Amino acid sequence: MSPELVRKKYGIDELARRIPADRAEFFRGFVPWAEDVQGWTLSTREAHPTAERTDLRTIWDNPGDPNTRILIDVAELRSAAEAIEALVAPLGYNQLDRLPDGPPNLGLASFAHPDLAPPAVFFVQGNLSILVSSFGRQPVAVVDAARRISARLAERPGGEPRPMRLEADGDRAQSGEAITFSIDVPVRLGVEGYVKFFVTGGVVTRSGDRFTLRRAAPGSVRVEAFAVEPGRETYAADLTVTFE
Repeated sequence: MSPELVRKKYGIDELARRIPADRAEFFRGFVPWAEDVQGWTLSTREAHPTAERTDLRTIWDNPGDPNTRILIDVAELRSAAEAIEALVAPLGYNQLDRLPDGPPNLGLASFAHPDLAPPAVFFVQGNLSILVSSFGRQPVAVVDAARRISARLAERPGGEPRPMRLEADGDRAQSGEAITFSIDVPVRLGVEGYVKFFVTGGVVTRSGDRFTLRRAAPGSVRVEAFAVEPGRETYAADLTVTFE
């Protein structure tokens, strides 16, 4: 199926219009954890980073049944709009005429295989485009794993996090303009560590190793950042920029 036909069939432009202009979730280096797949065993992790995106594939084996496996593909993009656009290729690979909508309240948009096809869920959350699919000889349900991933992405860690730094080019900017910021995590995160941002009042995109904030009207934008990793204390920081 051609990309343009896929875009029209799935309403990609309409999905992009769902992206909020005054709040955002954004992720850097996200990886699935064993808890997302009921503690199954990781057998494959392959990452393919480029300047525009990083594609990460993990495969999880059921220790109680070698015939059931789950594949999780995570495409990390520079913006939520690019994450929506990244749905075009995997949706176009499907031989079905059109996939039905996925479970309600799963990310910004979701699609799923119908009952008679191998279980698979496609969804977008923040700047991530994610596929969770059954991968073994025996089919296994994947919606619960997709929901666990989505809930972990949306979670604000509790407790008393240790401090880290967000550094912006300034604390004021003109409405409609952009201001960039960077993050300084005081420890080197392991392969399962990642950073999440929650933005209130504006939107965020990535530009190289830095991040860009925008707001269309006068007001303030707050960024809350967390660096998380299994078995390690959380690091956190926040930043406020005023747009005039």
